[in-house]
Amino acid sequence: METPIKEDSPKTFKEEFANEKLWAASAYVLFFLPMLAPKKTDFLRFHTRQGFNLFLSALALVVVGGVLTVLTFGIFGLVMMILQLGLVALVIYGIVNSLNGEKKELPLIGKYEFVKF
Repeated sequence: METPIKEDSPKTFKEEFANEKLWAASAYVLFFLPMLAPKKTDFLRFHTRQGFNLFLSALALVVVGGVLTVLTFGIFGLVMMILQLGLVALVIYGIVNSLNGEKKELPLIGKYEFVKF
């Protein structure tokens, strides 16, 4: 019969890394959430930077796209929808990579580093 795990027993590396992957995935939803993690590793910093790049890209898209949509009397709105779907694809790509434990840069915007975390 298996012995029950005590609640005060130390976590295994696999359990700790699984927790870290969840913190990293949260960076693509709200980029500042991993900064609240108890341990700030290189893996978490990488995904926090990627999430921040994604946030800045989305912010720029909304501001510039909104102005262009107004100036073109709504015609640019169709292009905005396509670009926003691209941002959603980047969010999914980042979440999948972080949950798989990989440090892959996001296409197009991942190579830029605006702030060091």
